[in-house]
Amino acid sequence: MGKGSRFSVEVPHGQITGLETATLAPAVHPIFGLGHATVVYIENDQDNLEGMTALLSQWSCQVLPARTVGEAHALISDRQIDPDLIIADYHLDDGLVGLDAIAKLCEYCRLPIPGIIVTADHTAGVQEAVKTAGYELLQKPIKPAELRSLMYHLMA
Repeated sequence: MGKGSRFSVEVPHGQITGLETATLAPAVHPIFGLGHATVVYIENDQDNLEGMTALLSQWSCQVLPARTVGEAHALISDRQIDPDLIIADYHLDDGLVGLDAIAKLCEYCRLPIPGIIVTADHTAGVQEAVKTAGYELLQKPIKPAELRSLMYHLMA
């Protein structure tokens, strides 16, 4: 003890008169501009599919989760919409990779759709393939803030 400072302030209690109030602009929405975006997510692992679907749903995205390209195509065909974004795991079933899945889905869409590849494969070959295809790459485990930022950037 015996070190530091201690002080107090006394403020007289009174009433404020003639105070003008201002109208404030609404705060930035907590979903950071992703509300109601339609996102296709292709993932062959059920746990990862459910986890990412829950995360994207929390951001008010309309998520179309699929385990295969065929399922994803059926979902967008049934709704007769083009998604705002396609996210796909790199390694899918039957030797298919996410790059092929995104390219195949984009064939059915009227406009170019941005894509994100997510993978636990950190090899240079995967990184180069994703870059060459013109898509973005996120390494697993996915950091939600990084994903949200990238999604916002791609859909802006």
